[in-house]
Amino acid sequence: MNKLTVLLGIVVLFAMVAVAQTDKTASLPKGEISFNYVNTRADFAPSEAPAFHLQGMSMDGVINLYHGLGLAGELAGEHAGQISSAGESLSLFSYMAGPRYSHPVGDRFTPYVQGLFGRVHGFDSMFPEAGGTAPSANAFAMALGGGLEVRLPHHLSLKALQADYFKTDLPNDYANHQNNFRLTTGIVFRFGK
Repeated sequence: MNKLTVLLGIVVLFAMVAVAQTDKTASLPKGEISFNYVNTRADFAPSEAPAFHLQGMSMDGVINLYHGLGLAGELAGEHAGQISSAGESLSLFSYMAGPRYSHPVGDRFTPYVQGLFGRVHGFDSMFPEAGGTAPSANAFAMALGGGLEVRLPHHLSLKALQADYFKTDLPNDYANHQNNFRLTTGIVFRFGK
């Protein structure tokens, strides 16, 4: 958890430095849609199993509303096979939304910070419940973090890196919450002025 705190602090510090160096001529598009690769370091039940990685895809949408403030939404699907000695796998589907603050630096770089809140659906695994186990479960999810987009030609950008603290509250017979770390990269389609 300390490494995660340090990393999130670095992302926030980077965003603050970028704000101080902003070129006032830079502008944000009205909206963005991105398609991404996601890798999550999951820590579902630390006393029972070591950490493992889920991999998958996500689709993000952002509407920039006022001076860098915007509304972001995300749909993500991830999977990991054989996460336990019993050979169980785990799949997650999350849907979250929340505020994003973006601040262009020059005409190429846009660092951002965001907080997304929503739900996660876990399936293809065994989740404890009263009287036994269930093959799926639904719970609260949130992602707090930020990233950097690099503008490319023709209304495209590269999501160079996004790093998030990704908390889920799926049942696990331990603490029923998971502190995960997630990295994302992808291609961004920008539209509107």
